[in-house]
Amino acid sequence: MPRAASRIFLRVTDVRIERIKDISNADAIAEGFYVGKPDAEMYEQNAAYRMLADNLSKAQFGDYWDKLNAKRGYGWGTDPWVWVISFERLMNLEGAMKIAHQEAAQNGLKYATC
Repeated sequence: MPRAASRIFLRVTDVRIERIKDISNADAIAEGFYVGKPDAEMYEQNAAYRMLADNLSKAQFGDYWDKLNAKRGYGWGTDPWVWVISFERLMNLEGAMKIAHQEAAQNGLKYATC
């Protein structure tokens, strides 16, 4: 697809490798597994409830991971290595091209593709 026809533009900000079970609750929420805020009173008074509430998004992510990958031998229990790619959304083509050209210039490149 031509860049001009694209509706979103992303810039990769971080790439790393980790075990799937090392995903944080915050990362599970970023993946779309948000279960809502826990009951504040129960959270303060009950350590077991607090631990469950803190890890519920991660647990839901693990269940979904199994639905997608367990049959292929990469279930949650096998704790496979995965690529973690973080990115930010750029607002438009003009902004994406400007950033690409700036980054190319910083790295001593003459042209940038975006």
